[in-house]
Amino acid sequence: MSDYEHMRNYIDDGYLCDGVIWEMRDKLEPPMKGYVMFSSSGWEENVEHLVEHMGIAEEDIFLVRYGGEEYGYVSCWIPGGDEE
Repeated sequence: MSDYEHMRNYIDDGYLCDGVIWEMRDKLEPPMKGYVMFSSSGWEENVEHLVEHMGIAEEDIFLVRYGGEEYGYVSCWIPGGDEE
């Protein structure tokens, strides 16, 4: 049972439109210089895709959690950002 289920106005599945998600991605600080966010969730499938189909080494992929351990999103970051 969720810690919030007792609350009258708790919504289990909130909605964010794609435009808001992309706007937030552009404002996040990368975990390392030169990295870009590949995905904001579904890290298991995305790491598999990045390694097996895009040829990115697993050690070059950063996973960053936003929003807390229980309810957050684990994003995948890969090399490819601007080198300043």
